Amino acid sequence: MTYLRFGLCLINSWPALITVEMAAAADEAGWDGFFLWDHVTFPYPGVPMEDPWTLLGAVAVKTKRIKLGTLVTPLPRRRPQILAKQLTTLDELSCGRAVLGVGIGGDPNDFMAFGENASVSRRAEMLDEALDVITSLWSGETVNHDGRHYHLKGVALLPTPMQRPRILIYVGGDKLGALRRAARYDGWVPVGPAPDAGAPGLSLDQVKASVDKIKDIRQSSSPFEVIYMADFPKGEKVFRKYLENARAAGVTWLIDNIYGLRYTEKQALKAIKAGPPKS
Repeated sequence: MTYLRFGLCLINSWPALITVEMAAAADEAGWDGFFLWDHVTFPYPGVPMEDPWTLLGAVAVKTKRIKLGTLVTPLPRRRPQILAKQLTTLDELSCGRAVLGVGIGGDPNDFMAFGENASVSRRAEMLDEALDVITSLWSGETVNHDGRHYHLKGVALLPTPMQRPRILIYVGGDKLGALRRAARYDGWVPVGPAPDAGAPGLSLDQVKASVDKIKDIRQSSSPFEVIYMADFPKGEKVFRKYLENARAAGVTWLIDNIYGLRYTEKQALKAIKAGPPKS
């Protein structure tokens, strides 16, 4: 039987100190992971968005055991050397609990609103090259890189992450290119239904078909995670069937969404403090 871990993903529109409080509550209640969105602006006007990496630094020193990261960071709009340094610092603050979730970016406006090129093919190229740069920089060795989008000359970043050989990398996206990318790293992040937000997402049957493709592509025998992010269904019988289907699909992490259309602040804290389901 597949062992399931349970985590939370918050849309970081909650006030910063409330988010830190929720993370501390999740750590104490026994959740396995605490993840944030990474957007500059929210797809709907008038919704505030806090910076995920500043928040995660604060969360790291208020928690002891829970995994921390983003699901996912649109890497093409971040400089890889800066993100590599931020993740290294987060890994040190959390004593080796940092995770890097990456994708090309699901909201083109996060690029176009700032005069950046939102071409899907360009973002995919930048993501692949940036991952090469980041993993090289995490080695602590001198890096020379002359690529299409990034250029490094004789750079060595210290300190290195606490995790060895490197911080875990999980890849989002459901197109074939994203699946091929995920197969090269440590996990895949499919997005499931979020009914309260009106988002259909991928079904677990669709996830299973994609996991089978990743298995065919993947060459490494190292552990590989499938991190399914969705609104947990309500009702004991329905949820037990959900767990059964998730295991059959190859899911190893189930992530519940915490956002304002589902919960008030008080309701969210109550749900978090109730702890993860019994698998």
